[in-house]
Amino acid sequence: MAGMIVAPIHLLSQQRRGGLADWGMNTAPYTPLESLLLFQALLVHGVEAAAFARVSDLLKANALIRHDASYDAARLSPDALRQLFLHLVREELRSEAAANANASPNPNTNANPALSPNSRKRKAQSPPLPSLKEVIDNFGKIPVLVEKLYARYREQTVRAIREDERRAVALQREIHALEQAEHCHTRAGAITNTNANARSSTPASTTQGAQSRSRNSAS
Repeated sequence: MAGMIVAPIHLLSQQRRGGLADWGMNTAPYTPLESLLLFQALLVHGVEAAAFARVSDLLKANALIRHDASYDAARLSPDALRQLFLHLVREELRSEAAANANASPNPNTNANPALSPNSRKRKAQSPPLPSLKEVIDNFGKIPVLVEKLYARYREQTVRAIREDERRAVALQREIHALEQAEHCHTRAGAITNTNANARSSTPASTTQGAQSRSRNSAS
Protein backbone atom coordinates (compact mmCIF):
# COMPACT_ATOMS: atom_id res chain seq x y z
CA MET A 1 0.00 0.00 0.00
CA ALA A 2 1.75 3.12 -1.16
CA GLY A 3 -0.56 5.79 0.18
CA MET A 4 -1.16 6.98 3.71
CA ILE A 5 -4.72 6.76 5.00
CA VAL A 6 -6.04 9.49 7.26
CA ALA A 7 -8.45 7.81 9.62
CA PRO A 8 -11.99 9.03 10.19
CA ILE A 9 -12.82 9.22 13.88
CA HIS A 10 -16.11 7.32 13.58
CA LEU A 11 -14.23 4.07 12.89
CA LEU A 12 -13.15 3.90 16.53
CA SER A 13 -16.17 1.78 17.42
CA GLN A 14 -14.88 -1.18 15.40
CA GLN A 15 -13.88 -4.21 17.47
CA ARG A 16 -10.17 -4.57 18.20
CA ARG A 17 -8.45 -7.91 18.61
CA GLY A 18 -4.82 -8.96 18.97
CA GLY A 19 -2.11 -9.70 21.48
CA LEU A 20 -0.66 -6.47 22.86
CA ALA A 21 0.34 -7.56 26.35
CA ASP A 22 3.94 -7.46 27.56
CA TRP A 23 5.22 -5.22 24.77
CA GLY A 24 8.21 -3.10 25.67
CA MET A 25 8.73 0.62 25.26
CA ASN A 26 10.66 2.00 22.31
CA THR A 27 12.58 5.16 23.19
CA ALA A 28 13.64 5.95 19.61
CA PRO A 29 13.13 9.62 18.71
CA TYR A 30 10.03 9.41 16.54
CA THR A 31 9.00 12.52 14.65
CA PRO A 32 5.60 14.10 15.40
CA LEU A 33 4.46 13.14 11.90
CA GLU A 34 5.34 9.47 12.42
CA SER A 35 3.41 9.34 15.69
CA LEU A 36 0.40 11.11 14.19
CA LEU A 37 0.21 8.92 11.09
CA LEU A 38 0.67 5.79 13.20
CA PHE A 39 -2.45 6.51 15.25
CA GLN A 40 -4.47 7.66 12.27
CA ALA A 41 -3.68 4.41 10.47
CA LEU A 42 -4.47 2.28 13.53
CA LEU A 43 -7.93 3.84 13.70
CA VAL A 44 -8.56 2.24 10.32
CA HIS A 45 -6.64 -1.03 10.54
CA GLY A 46 -7.04 -1.94 14.21
CA VAL A 47 -4.40 -2.92 16.74
CA GLU A 48 -3.81 -6.60 16.03
CA ALA A 49 -0.35 -7.81 14.96
CA ALA A 50 -1.23 -7.92 11.26
CA ALA A 51 -2.43 -4.31 11.44
CA PHE A 52 0.94 -3.10 12.67
CA ALA A 53 2.61 -4.88 9.77
CA ARG A 54 0.33 -3.04 7.32
CA VAL A 55 0.87 0.29 9.06
CA SER A 56 4.62 -0.28 9.01
CA ASP A 57 4.52 -0.64 5.23
CA LEU A 58 2.38 2.50 4.94
CA LEU A 59 4.72 4.63 7.01
CA LYS A 60 7.82 3.39 5.20
CA ALA A 61 6.20 4.25 1.87
CA ASN A 62 5.15 7.75 2.94
CA ALA A 63 7.18 10.36 1.05
CA LEU A 64 7.08 12.95 3.84
CA ILE A 65 8.48 10.43 6.31
CA ARG A 66 11.11 9.05 3.93
CA HIS A 67 12.40 12.52 3.01
CA ASP A 68 12.91 13.55 6.63
CA ALA A 69 16.56 13.94 7.57
CA SER A 70 16.11 11.67 10.59
CA TYR A 71 14.40 8.85 8.66
CA ASP A 72 15.22 5.40 10.00
CA ALA A 73 13.32 2.38 8.68
CA ALA A 74 14.29 0.32 11.74
CA ARG A 75 12.13 2.39 14.06
CA LEU A 76 9.14 1.83 11.76
CA SER A 77 9.15 -1.95 12.12
CA PRO A 78 5.89 -3.53 13.36
CA ASP A 79 7.35 -4.33 16.78
CA ALA A 80 8.79 -0.83 17.21
CA LEU A 81 5.48 0.76 16.22
CA ARG A 82 3.60 -1.42 18.70
CA GLN A 83 5.93 -0.28 21.44
CA LEU A 84 5.47 3.36 20.50
CA PHE A 85 1.68 2.94 20.38
CA LEU A 86 1.52 1.39 23.86
CA HIS A 87 3.92 3.94 25.28
CA LEU A 88 1.83 6.87 24.02
CA VAL A 89 -1.42 5.27 25.20
CA ARG A 90 0.10 4.73 28.63
CA GLU A 91 1.27 8.34 28.82
CA GLU A 92 -2.20 9.56 27.85
CA LEU A 93 -3.88 7.40 30.49
CA ARG A 94 -1.40 8.55 33.12
CA SER A 95 -1.90 12.20 32.15
CA GLU A 96 -5.67 11.81 32.35
CA ALA A 97 -5.44 10.09 35.73
CA ALA A 98 -3.20 12.86 37.07
CA ALA A 99 -5.60 15.53 35.80
CA ASN A 100 -8.54 13.79 37.45
CA ALA A 101 -6.62 13.44 40.71
CA ASN A 102 -5.79 17.15 40.73
CA ALA A 103 -9.37 18.10 39.93
CA SER A 104 -10.89 15.81 42.58
CA PRO A 105 -8.41 15.22 45.39
CA ASN A 106 -9.11 12.33 47.72
CA PRO A 107 -10.21 13.73 51.11
CA ASN A 108 -8.61 10.74 52.83
CA THR A 109 -5.22 11.54 51.36
CA ASN A 110 -2.66 12.77 53.85
CA ALA A 111 -2.14 16.47 53.13
CA ASN A 112 1.33 16.37 54.63
CA PRO A 113 3.74 17.01 51.72
CA ALA A 114 6.52 15.17 53.53
CA LEU A 115 6.26 11.75 51.93
CA SER A 116 8.41 8.80 52.84
CA PRO A 117 11.23 7.83 50.45
CA ASN A 118 9.34 4.68 49.49
CA SER A 119 6.23 6.73 48.65
CA ARG A 120 8.22 9.11 46.48
CA LYS A 121 9.91 6.17 44.76
CA ARG A 122 6.56 4.57 43.98
CA LYS A 123 5.27 7.86 42.57
CA ALA A 124 8.36 8.30 40.39
CA GLN A 125 8.11 4.85 38.85
CA SER A 126 6.37 4.60 35.49
CA PRO A 127 3.31 2.38 35.33
CA PRO A 128 3.53 -0.77 33.19
CA LEU A 129 2.46 -0.70 29.58
CA PRO A 130 -1.30 -1.15 29.20
CA SER A 131 -2.71 -4.60 28.57
CA LEU A 132 -4.85 -5.53 25.58
CA LYS A 133 -8.01 -5.18 27.67
CA GLU A 134 -6.97 -1.70 28.85
CA VAL A 135 -6.27 -0.62 25.28
CA ILE A 136 -9.69 -1.84 24.09
CA ASP A 137 -11.48 -0.36 27.11
CA ASN A 138 -9.84 3.02 26.54
CA PHE A 139 -9.90 3.12 22.76
CA GLY A 140 -12.53 5.82 22.91
CA LYS A 141 -9.85 8.17 24.24
CA ILE A 142 -7.70 7.78 21.14
CA PRO A 143 -9.30 10.74 19.29
CA VAL A 144 -8.08 13.02 22.09
CA LEU A 145 -4.60 11.61 21.70
CA VAL A 146 -4.77 12.04 17.92
CA GLU A 147 -5.70 15.70 18.42
CA LYS A 148 -2.71 16.17 20.71
CA LEU A 149 -0.40 14.48 18.23
CA TYR A 150 -1.76 16.66 15.44
CA ALA A 151 -1.26 19.79 17.55
CA ARG A 152 2.34 18.76 18.22
CA TYR A 153 2.95 18.09 14.52
CA ARG A 154 1.40 21.43 13.56
CA GLU A 155 3.49 23.25 16.15
CA GLN A 156 6.66 21.63 14.86
CA THR A 157 5.75 22.45 11.26
CA VAL A 158 5.02 26.10 12.05
CA ARG A 159 8.27 26.35 14.00
CA ALA A 160 10.21 24.86 11.07
CA ILE A 161 8.57 27.26 8.61
CA ARG A 162 9.41 30.26 10.79
CA GLU A 163 12.98 29.05 11.12
CA ASP A 164 13.23 28.76 7.33
CA GLU A 165 11.84 32.28 7.01
CA ARG A 166 14.45 33.60 9.47
CA ARG A 167 17.19 31.87 7.50
CA ALA A 168 15.85 33.35 4.26
CA VAL A 169 15.83 36.86 5.76
CA ALA A 170 19.38 36.43 7.07
CA LEU A 171 20.54 35.12 3.69
CA GLN A 172 18.92 38.06 1.92
CA ARG A 173 20.75 40.45 4.23
CA GLU A 174 24.06 38.73 3.49
CA ILE A 175 23.41 38.92 -0.24
CA HIS A 176 22.54 42.62 0.05
CA ALA A 177 25.71 43.30 2.05
CA LEU A 178 27.83 41.49 -0.54
CA GLU A 179 26.19 43.43 -3.35
CA GLN A 180 26.83 46.72 -1.53
CA ALA A 181 30.47 45.78 -0.94
CA GLU A 182 30.88 44.79 -4.58
CA HIS A 183 29.30 48.06 -5.70
CA CYS A 184 31.64 50.10 -3.50
CA HIS A 185 34.65 48.13 -4.74
CA THR A 186 33.64 48.64 -8.37
CA ARG A 187 33.05 52.35 -7.83
CA ALA A 188 36.42 52.81 -6.11
CA GLY A 189 38.15 51.01 -8.97
CA ALA A 190 36.43 53.22 -11.53
CA ILE A 191 37.53 56.39 -9.72
CA THR A 192 41.13 55.14 -9.56
CA ASN A 193 41.15 54.37 -13.27
CA THR A 194 39.70 57.80 -14.08
CA ASN A 195 42.43 59.60 -12.13
CA ALA A 196 45.12 57.48 -13.75
CA ASN A 197 43.77 58.22 -17.22
CA ALA A 198 43.62 61.93 -16.43
CA ARG A 199 47.27 61.99 -15.40
CA SER A 200 48.42 60.04 -18.45
CA SER A 201 46.49 62.23 -20.91
CA THR A 202 48.23 65.59 -20.10
CA PRO A 203 48.31 67.66 -23.40
CA ALA A 204 51.68 67.59 -25.24
CA SER A 205 51.48 71.33 -25.97
CA THR A 206 51.42 72.05 -22.28
CA THR A 207 54.54 69.97 -21.77
CA GLN A 208 56.29 71.61 -24.73
CA GLY A 209 55.37 75.10 -23.49
CA ALA A 210 56.80 74.35 -20.12
CA GLN A 211 60.02 73.11 -21.69
CA SER A 212 60.28 76.28 -23.88
CA ARG A 213 59.83 78.57 -20.87
CA SER A 214 62.49 76.62 -19.08
CA ARG A 215 65.02 77.18 -21.94
CA ASN A 216 64.23 80.92 -22.19
CA SER A 217 64.87 81.35 -18.52
CA ALA A 218 68.16 79.56 -18.81
CA SER A 219 69.38 81.84 -21.64
